[in-house]
Amino acid sequence: MTLRRVHRRVHTPERMRGHMGRMAERSATEFDMRAARLENSPRLQRVAQLLSDGRWYSTLDIIVGAGVCAVNSCVAELRENGLAIECRRVGKDRFEYRLAHEGVGH
Repeated sequence: MTLRRVHRRVHTPERMRGHMGRMAERSATEFDMRAARLENSPRLQRVAQLLSDGRWYSTLDIIVGAGVCAVNSCVAELRENGLAIECRRVGKDRFEYRLAHEGVGH
């Protein structure tokens, strides 16, 4: 068995400052998200179905109820698909989400 040496790039503070500076110079439109299409994504369909009753759901509720891991990514993708997802802070680091309906919360 041959052992290969793995080269790892070292991220020095100077290198990271240069990288972060270049990222700050980019406009928001340069970071287009590639959202899955709702009609082709069972993952997004599960989250949309859970939120469809208009009730507030915590991040944990969505993880357990829809079987997803990255709730914030799912919410962002659902918004990219045209769904109006509301978010509210209910604690220091706790958020809840719901699908906005006509007349709900307006």
